[in-house]
Amino acid sequence: MLLETDGPIASAAAEGVPRDGVTDAQPMLQALLDQGRSIYLDPGDYLLRRGLETRDLYQKIVGPGWGSPGDGQRPIARFVVYPHDHAERGYLDNRRGIVTIDHPHCAVRELGFHFVQPAPTGTPTLSQIVKYAPAIRLRNIGARIEDVMISNAWDGVHGAVTDTADNQPGRAHLERVYVGAMNVGVRMDSALGTVQLSNCQAWPFGWVQSGYLDLWETSTAFQFGAIDNLQISDVIAFRSAVRFVAEPYPKDTSVMRGPIGSFSGITLDGSRARIEMTGGRMNGANVYKTTGVDDERPCVDVAGNAELSLSNLNILNTLERGPFVMARDNARLVLSGSIISAVANDDYVALAAEDQAELTVIGANFRCAKRDPLCTFVRQRGDALVSVIGSRGPGLVSNANGAQFADLEQPGLGHAFAGNVFPGFV
Repeated sequence: MLLETDGPIASAAAEGVPRDGVTDAQPMLQALLDQGRSIYLDPGDYLLRRGLETRDLYQKIVGPGWGSPGDGQRPIARFVVYPHDHAERGYLDNRRGIVTIDHPHCAVRELGFHFVQPAPTGTPTLSQIVKYAPAIRLRNIGARIEDVMISNAWDGVHGAVTDTADNQPGRAHLERVYVGAMNVGVRMDSALGTVQLSNCQAWPFGWVQSGYLDLWETSTAFQFGAIDNLQISDVIAFRSAVRFVAEPYPKDTSVMRGPIGSFSGITLDGSRARIEMTGGRMNGANVYKTTGVDDERPCVDVAGNAELSLSNLNILNTLERGPFVMARDNARLVLSGSIISAVANDDYVALAAEDQAELTVIGANFRCAKRDPLCTFVRQRGDALVSVIGSRGPGLVSNANGAQFADLEQPGLGHAFAGNVFPGFV
C-alpha cells in the first residue's frame, strides 16, 4: 500500500519487471534502484538470483502486502530465492543480503521473502538446511522494516557488523515483522541511537517445528548486542531464544558491552523459548512463558556482568526441572511481581543464584500442581547473595517430600528474607 509521503515511485509492472517467479527480476529492479528511484512491487513472485542494494537516501521497496493469495483475489508480492545449485533459478551471491540497505532512512514494507528449502531426507540435520544470506541486511541508519514476512530463512533481518566503520544500523525501526529462520530471526549489534522492535515474531521455520528438538537448540528469535537505547514491545519468540549479549565495542577493542534499554511484552512460546542475557542493562516487564518440555535450562538466564530488572514474569505450567530463573557469574537480577507455576513431579528448583551474582525477589507467587512437591524455591551457591521479600508459596497439607524454601550453600553471607509465606516448606 502506497502512502502520500512515499513520493515518486516506480511501478515494477509498468517497468516490465518479470513477476512470474521463474525469470530473474534482479537486473531490472537493481537498475531502478541505481537510478535513485523507489519501487512499488505489484502483486507477483519476483525471482532474485542476486541481491538488491539501495543507491540513495530515502529509497523504498514497497509491496501490496504478504501472505497466502487465498482464492487468488488477495494481492501479495514476494521475493523468491532458490538454492544456488538450482540450474535455472539458483541464488548466486551470498555476500551480503537479499535486500541490503546501504543508505540512511530507507524502507522495506508490505512484502514477503520466501526461501526455498529442500525437504529433509532421513533424520533432519543442520547440514541439510540451505544457509542463505540474510533476507534484509542493515548497513546504515534509520531503516524502517514494516509489515514484512520472511519464511524458511537462515537469517532474517541482520544488523550485525564486523567493523563499526563498515555499517551503522542505529535508529532502526522494525514493526510487524514475522520471521521463520533457523539461525537468527532478528539480529542487531553495535548500534548508536535507538533501535525499536514492535509487534514482531520469530520461530524456527517449517518442518523444523515438527519435533526436531536438537535443531531448535541453534535457533535464536532475537539477538541484541551493544545498542545504546533498545526498545522492545510485544514480541513473540516461538521455540527459540531471546538473547541480550555482550560483544566487543568498538569491534577492534577488548571492551565488552551489551544493550541498554527496556522491553515490555515478550512471549516465550513453547520448549526452548527463553531469555539469555550475558551483558548490558535492561529493564523489563510482562514476560510470559508457556509450557515447555525436555529442557533443563532456565527460562530466564542472566550471566556475565549483565543487569536485569524484570517485573511481571509469568512462567506458566512449566514441565522443565529448572532452575526456572537463574542469576550467575557477576550478574544482578531483580525479579518483582512474578508468578511461577510448576507441574513437574520430579525434584526441581524455581530460582537460583550462583558464583557472585545477586538475586532479589519481591512479591513472587509460587504455585505447584503437586500437593506435596519435592522442590526448592530458591537455591544459593558460591558467593551469590539472595534476597526474597513478600513472596508466597503454595499451601501444603504436609511436607512429606521435603519441600525447601531456601537451599543456601553459604547461609552467613548476608542474605535477606522478610515477609514470606511458604506453608509447610522448611
